[in-house]
Parts: sequence; C-alpha cells; structure tokens
Amino acid sequence: MKYFYLSTIIFFISSCVTTSDLIETRRSQQPTQKKSNPASIPTVAAPTSTPNVIKTENIHSDPIVPFTNPTSVTTSATAAPFFKLPKKEVLKKLKSTEHFSVDAKKVGAILPLSGKNASVGQRALAALRLGLGLNDSGPTLSIALYDSQSDPVLAAAGVQKLLKDDNVIAIFGGLGAKEAAAISEKADFFEVPFFTFSQKSGLTDNSEYTFRNAVTAEMQVDKLAEFSFDKLSLKRFAILYPNDAYGVEFANKFWDQVLARGGVVTAAQAYDPKSSDLNVYVQKMVGTYYGDDRPDEYKQKIKELKEKKAKKIADGVKKNSRENEAKESILDPVVDFDAIFIPDSGRALGQAMAFLKSNDVQNLTYLGTNLWNTPDLVRRVGPHNQHLFFVDTDSLNSENTNSDFYKKYFALNQEEPQLLEAQTYEAAKIIREQLGFGATGRESLASNLRSLGRKAGAYGEIRMNTNKELERDLTILTVDQGAIKKY
Repeated sequence: MKYFYLSTIIFFISSCVTTSDLIETRRSQQPTQKKSNPASIPTVAAPTSTPNVIKTENIHSDPIVPFTNPTSVTTSATAAPFFKLPKKEVLKKLKSTEHFSVDAKKVGAILPLSGKNASVGQRALAALRLGLGLNDSGPTLSIALYDSQSDPVLAAAGVQKLLKDDNVIAIFGGLGAKEAAAISEKADFFEVPFFTFSQKSGLTDNSEYTFRNAVTAEMQVDKLAEFSFDKLSLKRFAILYPNDAYGVEFANKFWDQVLARGGVVTAAQAYDPKSSDLNVYVQKMVGTYYGDDRPDEYKQKIKELKEKKAKKIADGVKKNSRENEAKESILDPVVDFDAIFIPDSGRALGQAMAFLKSNDVQNLTYLGTNLWNTPDLVRRVGPHNQHLFFVDTDSLNSENTNSDFYKKYFALNQEEPQLLEAQTYEAAKIIREQLGFGATGRESLASNLRSLGRKAGAYGEIRMNTNKELERDLTILTVDQGAIKKY
C-alpha cells in the first residue's frame, strides 16, 4: 500500500493594509493522511527604537512610526483539491487630485541609508549614481534621497516628500518586500514611475507605475522546472521548505510549475526556519514518524525487533546501543520521489542531506534557488555532489570582470559589485537614457518604460516583459570537483 505524507502548506496573501495567513492542506487527489500541526508562523516585531540618521545629499528623514501588522489565521484539516493562489480583485484605484511640478533632470531614491540595512542601501546608492552618470564631469541629472530606515511607513511617506519638495520625475527604491509594497501603492496613487528591486511576488501585477529589476521566484522556478523536466527527465518531486515568506512562496510556485508540466509532488513538508535539527521534519516527510498510520507494518517491525532482541539475549549477546533508538525510526522510509526542492540556504541543505541519509534515503537529486550560490556551499555538501542543481544569474562568467560596469564600480568603491548593484545600475542607466531621449513628464516616461523592449545590461542583454519586469538569462549551477560550476 502506498502512503503519502503531505504536510500543511501555508499561503500568505498580503495587502498593503493587512496580512492574512491562510493555512490550507494542499493535495491533488491524494489519499487520506494523518493530520499534522504546521510549523509556527514567524512574526515580525515592530520597530522599538529610531536608528541614527546620517547626513547625505538632499536627504529627507522622519521619525519612525510604529508599524502594526494584524494577522488572522484560519486552519483547515480537510483535504482540498489543488488550487492556485487567488488573484487579487482588480479594482479601479484612487488617484491623487494633488499635482506636483516635474523636474525632468531630477530623480528620487528611497533607500535604507541608516539602521540595520544601511550598508545595502549605500551600495545600491553607489550603483545608482554610476548609472545616472553623477560621477561624470558635468552630470546632467541630480538625485534627491530619502532615508527609509528600513521602515515601510517611512518609505511610503517618502514618495510624497520627494514629489512635493524635489519634483522628481521617477523614484528608485524598495529593496525590502514591505518597503517595496508601500512605495508601489503610493507611486500608483501619485502616478510616478517607480523602479523596485524586491523579489516580492505580485508587485507589478496591478500597478501601472511600478517597474521591477530583480530575479523573482517565478523566474527561478520556471528555469529550474524546465531543467528538471527537459534535461533530467524528472516527474516526481518532494518539497522541504522553511515556514517563512520566502520558503512558502517558492514552494507554492515550484508546485505550480510541476503540475503545469504534468509532474507530481508526492511529499511536502514545512519546517521551523529557526530549527537547527531537521530530523523530525525529514521523518515526517518520508513517513517514518507516523507509526499509527502504518499499523500493520509497524506491528510487524516491532515483532521482528522483539524476536531479534530475544534471540540475542538467549545467545548471550550484549545489547547494542542502537537497540534503544526511538520506535518510529524502525519503519522503512517511503521514497516516492526522485528529486527534492529545498528553497533555503546552503546550511539548511547540508542538514537536510545529512538527515535524509541517516533515514536511509539515498540517491536523490537536490534542487534549489540562488540562496545556494555562496562560497561555503562546497564545504556543506561535499566536493563531488553532481546530483545537486540550483539556479542563478551567470555570475561565474569570467567576462563579467571585463564589463564597463564592473570596472567602474570596482574603481570607485574598491569592492566587487553584487547582483543588487548590477540591477540598480541597470535601472538608473535606463532612466537616464529615456530622459536623454526626450521624456519630460512622468506619464511619458512610464509609457516609454512599458514598451522598453531589449537593452544592454551590466553583463548582458536584459528585456522588459509585459508585466513591467526586467528579465535576464538564468543558468543552472552544480558542484563538481570542489567548486561551483555551470552545468
């Protein structure tokens, strides 16, 4: 008899005002299973203190306003057919009746220039300045800055401040998901083009003025699923994911891709992202944790174990310490999948691999996101793991260091640019070009961006898709001979 152990997947459906967490059991024609409690939902604490404000060019900063995030949770223990996240109802949005003058030579940026994410904000600012040509002699543009301090309420307030006080024609920012959503709402209200760099799902879906340059969850899982089906000929998958916003989003989108391509997800298990021991979660995923759901097999195993112990006692054999192991570990694992998707860090991957091996699960293919692309990955998984694949931009291309962007950024900052810096540079360069082509109003600039098409990016071609997102070619990476390499 085949057993399926699918844990609860949590769908986060958020809006700019409230966040509701809908807990549903997601199955597609699966037999009845034992109910299990989902991992605890992580909470985000409101800011308790105001970060120090730094002084910089044309910068605005207001005190932090406490940000509340009311949450309601609904649970369901009944099986439900597969469904996709419901699309947000498209409503006619209110627009501001207040109109601001436009300075076609000035842009704005809402970035965390102080506080916990100040270093990220400062690197993004350096790339923006480079893309706008502000480091050149006789620059034609200027930039007005607003310090968000990583707070979404402050970030939202920054939009009107930059429009009213500085008359900016466009705004950059939104490095974090909550900041990006808050700025996007205000940008639509005031009808100002906004370029964000957050991966948050759905940011551009119902916004006329929000544009994005980021490697999103949709882009990554699409590439990974295409590779899994077309190159590896895989059909059966498991998903082991952290119960946080990142893990839940990637798990759902990967599941969508698998079903759309005719595959099946036979096991899905959430885990507490703060946990350092994934053994229990692995046992739940492969069915060795629920002895009550496999009563005949469990009783037979217990009988065999008792008979084995009795024989050893009769033969005068000393007890082995392994005989004192937990009863649930005596069941054989149910491995009805060929690959496992783990949308988490290399650290979590290393733990999962170790616990899967200790539960007698061998010869799996491991799939992941660009979180795995770190120098310590090889140490965590071993030097010769050729059944490990993840997706990222082509950062290993040696030609990148010869690009004009790389050379200029390194010369100015004495450090190598990361993906975020390349993305902010590209967005700034595009805005600079469009203004140079004669866009003098916010609406004309937004219209030009919507029909942008293909452009030269920091390291290669980028293209604006119909959802107002810049896309770039992604590549599949693996570990071979002690190094991360292109597959």
